[in-house]
Amino acid sequence: MRRIHLLQSWFSLSDPAMEEALAESGLVHHVRRTAANAADFT
Repeated sequence: MRRIHLLQSWFSLSDPAMEEALAESGLVHHVRRTAANAADFT
């Protein structure tokens, strides 16, 4: 979440623009996989 906030600040993106950029980049899928893997270790 912190990374998303920083990217949004650096590139002056609105919330809808950030959502679109994340969807296009595939970062959302990477973050979800990482979160799922982290949940397995707790």
